[in-house]
Order: sequence, then C-alpha cells, then structure tokens
Amino acid sequence: MTSPTALYAAHALGPNDWIRAALDISKLREKGVMVFVVKHYGSTPRNKGSWIYVRPDQLLGTLGGGEVERVVEAAAHDMLAGRRSWSRVYEKFMLGPDMGQCCGGGMEVVFEPIDNTSVIWLTDAENCIQQNQAGFVVMAWNKPNQAPVVNRAEILDNLDEADGIHIQSLIDERPSVVIYGAGHVARAFASIAAQLPIRLTIVDERQNELDLVPIAPNIYPVFMEYPPTHAAQLDSLAAAVLVMTYSHALDYRLCIALLKNEALNFVGLIGSKSKGARFRRRFDIDDGLSVDQIARLVSPIGQGNVRGKEPGLIALASLNEIMAVLEGTVSVDQMQKVKNS
Repeated sequence: MTSPTALYAAHALGPNDWIRAALDISKLREKGVMVFVVKHYGSTPRNKGSWIYVRPDQLLGTLGGGEVERVVEAAAHDMLAGRRSWSRVYEKFMLGPDMGQCCGGGMEVVFEPIDNTSVIWLTDAENCIQQNQAGFVVMAWNKPNQAPVVNRAEILDNLDEADGIHIQSLIDERPSVVIYGAGHVARAFASIAAQLPIRLTIVDERQNELDLVPIAPNIYPVFMEYPPTHAAQLDSLAAAVLVMTYSHALDYRLCIALLKNEALNFVGLIGSKSKGARFRRRFDIDDGLSVDQIARLVSPIGQGNVRGKEPGLIALASLNEIMAVLEGTVSVDQMQKVKNS
C-alpha cells in the first residue's frame, strides 16, 4: 500500500497537504521541519503561505526551487541534526544581496519543528479541514516554544499584519472540477490534473472504471448508482463540470440537471457538433430549458488549438478551456462563438 507521504511526494501538493504529511510523522514520534513563507515582496518564486516540509530523507512542497529553497532546506536539516535550536525560528532573505538571484524581491519564512508534541495542534488543524470549516493556524515567532493555535474562523483583513506572528490559512481556494464518467478521457484528465492546483471529482456508476482512475491527493473518485442525483445536488463549490459518460441518454439527463445550476461557471459535454446540436434542440422542445440555460452548454469540448482525438489530447484541450474560463481570460459566450465560426 502506498504511504500518504509517498503519495504526496509524487504529485502536486495542495495548500493544506502539509497537515496530513506532518501528522503522519508526528504520530510515529519522528521529526520534521515545516517552513512557511510569512511575507513576500517584490519578485519572488513563491507567495505568502507557500511551504516545504523537510525530513532527513525527504522534501515535500516547494519554495520555488533555486538558491532560496536550497538555503532553507539546509537550515532545516541543521535543526534536524541538532546543529540549530529545536524551536520556532524566523528568518528573512533578500533574494538579491543574500541569494545572488536577480529576482530583486524578499521572502520572510518561519521554521516550525514537528515532533510527537505536535500531534495535538496538527490533529486540530486536520479536523478543521475534514469538517469543512474556515480556519487558520497562528504561529508566534516571538514565542518560539509556544505551540501553534488553530482558530476556526475567517481571517480578518488586518490580522496577518500583526507583528511577530504568522497566519497560515486552512482554506483551500483551488477550483473544484467534476467529471461525470470515468472513461479514457476522464482518466487522462486526472493524470494531468494531478499536477495542477485544482480539485477533481470523478463520478461513475461503474466501480471497475473508477478503480482505474489515477491516485492523487487532489483526485476523488465517487461511486454513484445514479449520477444525475449527484448532479442535482451539486453545490456552488464546483466551478466547472464535464459530462462524458458511456451513454448519450445518461449524458442528456446530466446536462439537464447541470444547466439549471446557475452557480456553475462551465458545463461541458463531450462528443461531436451534431450531438451537441441534438441535445440543444431537445432541451428547448422537450424539457423547457431557457435560451440562456441552453447557451451555457459548451459542446464539443476540447476543440481549441490542440488537434487529434486521442484521450490525452482531448483532456489537455478541455482542461485548457476550463482554466481559461475560470481565470477570466475568456467567457463561455466567446468560446461558443469561436467553436461555431
């Protein structure tokens, strides 16, 4: 069985994946060092809240690579080896004068030792995540031996300006994407998504297909005997949805439920132009969807600058379309005009 830390090391990491990795080691009474970016200014490789987790034989996360990460990692190893104090430490790095880098910015970081005494606050942080509560971790570097505190609340706008503390948000702001159908394209999509800052849910009624979905911390296979039930209950946290099941009839029922959900920024349907056209006609005649609701359907998907019908190419092109809409660089209306031109 793949260990959690090995799984995290193999894929892109989410903003809160450090909690489980650190807690696993803490429970084993082993040691590690968390390093968080407290502040950044000017041009820097990573922003506030970025992190790395250093163990004697492993590095998780990234501060952008390069010299600043090498220096920080070396300092963490000195803590692990007893060459530096085993307590919270704050340091400031100017990337030009200190690192010999031409970025010109600065980064302030805090080193947080992780050992068996960390179990309590790490468990509290994990519970906050699992209960889907807003929260943050407070670390006072002017009180180096005081354990971090988990606060279940929204971060006040001015709270992170307080002197002598670091506020690490526990809110995961990565967009959520849902795919209905765990076939070849969905699995190719998942392989790419495992390296990206998104959360991907794949819903299917076929457990044997779900078993083939790539394993990653940000990918969630969901078995559902009747997927339209899931679609009808989809909350506003899902930013984009793709419909690509084995059945046109099932695709159709899913699209009806999804197009009624005004909170979704992107509803895409796999298939040919003729499939999309037939669906739109039926939505109007048989199901009474409004013109605006029907216009929200993006179909075909993945017809950008990527040519070919291989699953990986369709997945790549579809993902590009979704990210463009979510980032606001193109609207669904603009995308539809290009597809229909």
